[in-house]
Amino acid sequence: MKKTARRVFLILTIISGSLAVVLDIAAVYMQSLVAGENLLTMNSRWGYLLAVSYRWVTLAAVILSIVAAALLTVFLLTRKKQKKTPEPGTPAG
Repeated sequence: MKKTARRVFLILTIISGSLAVVLDIAAVYMQSLVAGENLLTMNSRWGYLLAVSYRWVTLAAVILSIVAAALLTVFLLTRKKQKKTPEPGTPAG
């Protein structure tokens, strides 16, 4: 892989990981807002929005976490592979 492609790959990994963390925090916060009697005492539109959307936010966070882990694994494996193989024109060893 070329140097530019590796950087783009690493940037995508960092972005997807960051979004996953943000969405996880948002999902936990949304869940805590609608837990127990809190849902009964809040604005009905806001409560409905939170109660319906926290599941989708959690699903998106899980998917982004899996994508970030897969990208990181591929990035690290290609990095190790490149370190092991000598460049053309250089003596091995």
